[in-house]
Amino acid sequence: MNLEYTGVRLLVNDYGRSFHFYRDVLDLPVYWGDEGTGYASFGTDRPLFAIFGRQAMAEAVGQGKMPPDAFHQDKATLNFAVPHVDEACRQLSDRGVAIVVGPADHPGWEIRTAHFRDPDGTLIEINEPLTLTAADSDQHSYTYRLLTPDRWEDFVSLFGERGACGGCWCMWWRLPRRQFEAQKGDGNREAMRGLVADGVVPGLLAYHEDEAVGWCSVGPRGDFPALARSRILKPVDDLSVWSVVCFFVAKSHRGRGLTTRLLLAAAGYARESGARILEGYPVEPRKSPSPAPFLYTGIASAFLRAGFSEVARRSETRPIMRLALEEPSA
Repeated sequence: MNLEYTGVRLLVNDYGRSFHFYRDVLDLPVYWGDEGTGYASFGTDRPLFAIFGRQAMAEAVGQGKMPPDAFHQDKATLNFAVPHVDEACRQLSDRGVAIVVGPADHPGWEIRTAHFRDPDGTLIEINEPLTLTAADSDQHSYTYRLLTPDRWEDFVSLFGERGACGGCWCMWWRLPRRQFEAQKGDGNREAMRGLVADGVVPGLLAYHEDEAVGWCSVGPRGDFPALARSRILKPVDDLSVWSVVCFFVAKSHRGRGLTTRLLLAAAGYARESGARILEGYPVEPRKSPSPAPFLYTGIASAFLRAGFSEVARRSETRPIMRLALEEPSA
């Protein structure tokens, strides 16, 4: 059985105090998470050590009615990554192992899991990345629309006074550096407004209950000349590709896999527009997670879940990833 050990997860009653203990008292470097995420991992390389709310874990494995301080409630899990959770469960069942719960998808965690126990009762989790499909997107009440003049005010409302971040208004990849800096704020907003007014479609908006809550910038690579000037992100070859260069998600919808869903929507739009390759330039943090403004090109794991593969890497944390697009059916 192909198991990859990925670490121990302690199940804690007081997540906030535990987070501060491991981060501030023991000086463990935070790999992912913060005081408010309810889950955090520590270390600089795999396998990682993690903490998670005990009650949340109990609910996930069907023991939510047990009191948090129950002696026999799970205190930790051993965690393993597997290529296919369902196949691993079949093999375990054939070997006489009772699956406690699963296989089950956890969109909030962005993984598919199953749980079982060793002979001494220790809880063991196996998991694989959750691959999202267009059908999955529909189940989460998001719709996707091209940014056209009639949706300009929705775009402005999503980006807010700061233009998403530092007056960018998603013009970073489209302008020479000096021009971008000179017109930060209102100038960049008017530049983006001009593109939209001229009929250019600079990207897609994600909507939840008629409110714009997410953004993805996508188009032919030539629309983003800053890529060609980048030592790290310059073209890999001479193939004709489309690029997805930027994401912005409202705080209230972060952590729900919306970046991956925007990627799927962008892939559909690019395919219908004649593109055969969609390329992205995500970040792959090696140590503690970066603040959201530094992850505007997306995270590599989101691209993997959308079916992208790495094709080049000129920096430790900046892979170039591609998705081959099939021709739309007639």
